[in-house]
Amino acid sequence: AIFCKLPDLHCVLLKTFISIFFLLIDVCQLKLDAGTCSNFSMKWYFEVRSGECVQFWYGGCDGNSNRFDTQEDCEIRCLRFSIQCCRELMECLFPTARCFLEKDSGGACGSYLSRWYYSQQTKKCMHFWYGGCGGNENRFLTEDEYVCQLKLDAGTCSNFSMKWYFEVRSGECVQFWYGGCDGNSNRFNTQEDCEIRCLRAKKYLQTSKL
Repeated sequence: AIFCKLPDLHCVLLKTFISIFFLLIDVCQLKLDAGTCSNFSMKWYFEVRSGECVQFWYGGCDGNSNRFDTQEDCEIRCLRFSIQCCRELMECLFPTARCFLEKDSGGACGSYLSRWYYSQQTKKCMHFWYGGCGGNENRFLTEDEYVCQLKLDAGTCSNFSMKWYFEVRSGECVQFWYGGCDGNSNRFNTQEDCEIRCLRAKKYLQTSKL
């Protein structure tokens, strides 16, 4: 998620713009509808509150379009960058707001899901199994999702070379001069490498409109 330092009105306008830009948003915001009949099969739907794709039993008739055969189909269609605005005019720094939380596997609600969390002990993104319900915001679909939200770190030394990093605020890949030593994983050799890693959902939605 992207955390912003904007008045509530500005955040509302920004959310509206993004909603228009992503043409597929309407389907993904439909409420869960298990349908009718009793020919049950396992499907997936996008849960707006958690921002994740969740399993459910579909009855076989009726229902709505927020229903996918696989988790992958659901995530390709519905996962996108979300904007979480501050209620007060204060900066919500990413590590403070999300990554300082303890790992929370949540409750057992069907099958367990593969997720990642940031560990304050190891200072790394670690794998864990999420129960499907509850939990907290220190939960990521992929390790990439965390890497792409690391702040710019130009490193040390003076062996400068041009690199790319993902800038959370703009939602784009931006060039910077890397010193050659240290730094972090939000550093890519080319713009394409950065976008493949950090803008996969956005690129899919853009190409699907062509």
